[in-house]
Amino acid sequence: MANYIERILLENKFINGIYVPWFDKNWFGFDIGKNIYDNYNKCFFDEKYVRGVFTNCKAIGFDMAKIWLNESFEGMLFDENGSVVGVEPTFFANLKKILNIIKSLDFKLGLCINAHQEMYFPDNKSLYDKYMRFAYIPEETEKYIKNWLNPILKIASESGCVPLIDIYAEPEADGGGWKVSRGFSWGTMVKFINRLAVAVKETDPMFATTVSSGAGCNTLIQGKYNGINVDYLGADLYTDNGRFDTPKSMLLSKPFMLGEYGLGNYRTATCEDQIRIVDAYIKNCLENDVVAAFYWCYGWKCKRADEMHIVDRDGELKPVASYYHFTQLDRYYELSGKSGYDKPVMLALTSPQKIRWFGTRGAEYYEIVRTDKDVRRVIARIDNTEKEAPYPQVLKLCDDEGNADSEYTVISVMPDGEKIPSKTAGIIKE
Repeated sequence: MANYIERILLENKFINGIYVPWFDKNWFGFDIGKNIYDNYNKCFFDEKYVRGVFTNCKAIGFDMAKIWLNESFEGMLFDENGSVVGVEPTFFANLKKILNIIKSLDFKLGLCINAHQEMYFPDNKSLYDKYMRFAYIPEETEKYIKNWLNPILKIASESGCVPLIDIYAEPEADGGGWKVSRGFSWGTMVKFINRLAVAVKETDPMFATTVSSGAGCNTLIQGKYNGINVDYLGADLYTDNGRFDTPKSMLLSKPFMLGEYGLGNYRTATCEDQIRIVDAYIKNCLENDVVAAFYWCYGWKCKRADEMHIVDRDGELKPVASYYHFTQLDRYYELSGKSGYDKPVMLALTSPQKIRWFGTRGAEYYEIVRTDKDVRRVIARIDNTEKEAPYPQVLKLCDDEGNADSEYTVISVMPDGEKIPSKTAGIIKE
């Protein structure tokens, strides 16, 4: 029986994904729930903001997003001995909200349940060892599965929108594979990953499982992943040319996906470099039977290290988002055999002052329609100045007369007079 990922691949052939590891740099470890790292004191989850992020991911055209669940041991309840005893309640409630958002958008979400934990308690190895017991002591692993993992997997299965469980991102960090590792042996890590892979399938055999090397392809080439029993092996790659060792050359026993990918020299890269590297990676993936690739990352407003993000320092989408949108449309036309004008797509509407949309290649102009209490009227006409551009930029409008209850539709008007409407979208509520 084909698992969820295989079913997607029957139609899409390749999964073009985006990583949303956490929702804001200030939220790291606190974006969904609370954690032991600061004694469960804070959580920054903002449902409106999160809905806006995933609305944009869907509008851009990604097939799927992937999130981290437990940075800084977020969402995990421990007893005084360091045993996992349950799911932190705020985390559990907010994860349900995220799954509801994903389902309402008819989108897909991958869950990365463990992400290299070596960065937590960096100055206190005894605390690191205490709270990592679930990974290196078999009886503690069983408590973790029963008290934390199974409840998470159950709601993910019930949601119907989670096809992929990423069991570990960069396990070398905790499994003795990196020189700076403060963790335990690689053999123990392999046993832990395999036990979780079994637990995932026991909850829902349709889940696909993966794990991604954090050492490029080196650990895979060395054969250290040969004993890991997941559906897809992965690697996290950051280069400036988009090339990588192919699955065939690495003699992998499992299908291959890029768990993360992006620019190598990102601090000095331009928007053109960003598009170039994405184009190169995707072409190499398609030519070498790679199952999926997740771009790192959606991002957030920040002053530093934002060059790999899909959004810029003001929170606006960068040109690479338009590249993704229109190349995904072209792939759809090719795979489906359909043709026609691009349908305009609204981005997340967070206020009337921030109306954003992807337009239609070749359109003469756009009509913006506002609906208030069933009264519809055209409030603006926006000329299309990029008729021949392969990846038109996001178009923008500020409506000073709209309100929180207004709804909007964008209509692309073509040279032959045909009008192509977007879906109508309302302001995302608090």
